[in-house]
Amino acid sequence: MNKETVDILMASYNGARYIKSQILSIIAQTYQNWRLIIHDDGSSDDTVEIIKYFCSIDDRIIYMEDGVMLKNAGRHFMYMLKFVEAEYICFCDQDDIWLEDKLSQMRSVLIEKDNSKPQVIFSDAFLYFCEKNEIEGNLLSARPRVLKDLLFINGGIHGSASMFNKRMVDCINREFSTIEMHDHVLTFVGCTFGEIDYIEKKLFLYRQHNHNVTGNLSKNKYYRLINAFRGISSKYVLSCRTIDSLRSLYMAYKTELSLKDSVILDNYFRMLNAHRVKRFILIVKDGYTIANSRCHLWLKILTRRFFS
Repeated sequence: MNKETVDILMASYNGARYIKSQILSIIAQTYQNWRLIIHDDGSSDDTVEIIKYFCSIDDRIIYMEDGVMLKNAGRHFMYMLKFVEAEYICFCDQDDIWLEDKLSQMRSVLIEKDNSKPQVIFSDAFLYFCEKNEIEGNLLSARPRVLKDLLFINGGIHGSASMFNKRMVDCINREFSTIEMHDHVLTFVGCTFGEIDYIEKKLFLYRQHNHNVTGNLSKNKYYRLINAFRGISSKYVLSCRTIDSLRSLYMAYKTELSLKDSVILDNYFRMLNAHRVKRFILIVKDGYTIANSRCHLWLKILTRRFFS
């Protein structure tokens, strides 16, 4: 494997409507030294036929046909880590569209990092409302770099926005009792054992449609703020699935965590079991944030029920 190669991991499932556009956007990248590795999770539409067609016309596109089905997007992407050979890796959603310089810009940032430790970088993206054919807003709101900035985000930063190094693969490619999503593992390890950086440029179109695994986003910050208070009685601060995933990550890495991060997680789990008033005091005292803002988190806690 050439050290210049980037491995792109695409986990497909019933993506016939959109996958062609995504593959074409990868073929059109200005950085051409890549492998697109695709693994399907038992599609019942024409997804596999489309994949096999592209494999027949471009030998950089590889379909891993092993009969394994995970029926879970997060576990599917994590399973695909076993196919990695390159020094730099991207997770790739089947329904996005990459701008032509996404690979080149992200790789140029990543190669300048200290790649002896786990590294992950995330780019921003445009929101693409495909039913209306509108491109607006931006994807990233939170930009955690340390553990306290991550623990009140329900999941991690979008895996589709990421590029990471082989050292990161070595660190996240293990068994977990439960995980919320692959990007939660990626962000957690970046905050604890490695480094996270953000490219403020919008390098792809994050497609919004009725079948998004992670749900749809509002067009801009104003609409996101309005939506945050719409139907407030049904909204919550933390998903129980996210908490279960964090417990699993804690147990998987417990013996390797720094003392500082171990204390943060111990305090976090104790705080979850506290009375609501004491819990709020501890959250203020310990300096947790969401979307890099302490006040944003406090407002969310005061206006929503705490658990899903």
